Amino acid sequence: MSGIILDTDIISGVMREGPDDPITIWMSRHLPALFYLTSITIAELWQGVGKLDSHHSKRAYYIAEIETIDKRFENRILDFDKKAARLWGEMRGEALRKGRIIPELDLQIAVRLAPRHVCCDRQHKAFYRPWPRFD
Repeated sequence: MSGIILDTDIISGVMREGPDDPITIWMSRHLPALFYLTSITIAELWQGVGKLDSHHSKRAYYIAEIETIDKRFENRILDFDKKAARLWGEMRGEALRKGRIIPELDLQIAVRLAPRHVCCDRQHKAFYRPWPRFD
């Protein structure tokens, strides 16, 4: 089984832009079961809600959207587990040794794509906007 991991920027963009967004149109041409999220993306979405004042006009909308996303992706949210944590540490250490700075949450998502991540039983590709480089 293979799939595409959608980065937080993709999901939040779809939430903001609506049905005419090019990403939304592209996604509508594929089977929903093809798409996956990571638990890091869910955390980032809730962080976005947490940054909003309790009286913000779109706060309730975003909460409802995240709850819908959580249900829609219920069996397709990849966890950041102990094996992912080890791989993250190894990859982060190597990047720092080489003088590369990679945003921590982006690296946590990238760990789910690494072929060395033995707990991952699927082959995944990532879909970002903009496309980051981890090499």
